[in-house]
Amino acid sequence: MNHSPKPPQNLGFRLAGERQVGKSAVTYETSFIDQSPYADGMETNSATYYLLAAGPKWKNVSMTLHYEVLEGDGTYAFSTPLATSHAFNGWADKFLATPPEGLSDLFLTTSFTKSGWKAQMVGHTFSGDSHFGDELDLVVTRKIWRGLAGGIKFTDYRARNLGSDTRKFWAFAQWKL
Repeated sequence: MNHSPKPPQNLGFRLAGERQVGKSAVTYETSFIDQSPYADGMETNSATYYLLAAGPKWKNVSMTLHYEVLEGDGTYAFSTPLATSHAFNGWADKFLATPPEGLSDLFLTTSFTKSGWKAQMVGHTFSGDSHFGDELDLVVTRKIWRGLAGGIKFTDYRARNLGSDTRKFWAFAQWKL
């Protein structure tokens, strides 16, 4: 007899786009997901996720303000067990699992591209029942040759009420076929 917990079901929507405004554009995104018990899953598997984002975009510069919430009730929080978690909620990896009380992430992303270079800066403020901490993420990449690119990546998480101060630095190369 298998007594392992059943995963929750997710039902939601996502709307994203870009509207031209003169020589610039405005990007927008909204997402909503309701996570609830599935089949004979645990009754506590109930939480909501939502994201609101918008910002201006010019020829090679963009800025987007995001507000993302993964709800929690102190026992169960919105979970994404199959997600590539490093790509979301900061690169210091403090939130690979959502804290039981939930997670709110207010962040600003600024990107710049020019002549094969791409730079991105993301500033996060994380909270739940209290202010968890703040994080700054930076990445610079450069196309080198055909499918080959390289870059450097840095993160600095400053803990307030969750985890510890963390700094990480990466140098990487990637090849797309």
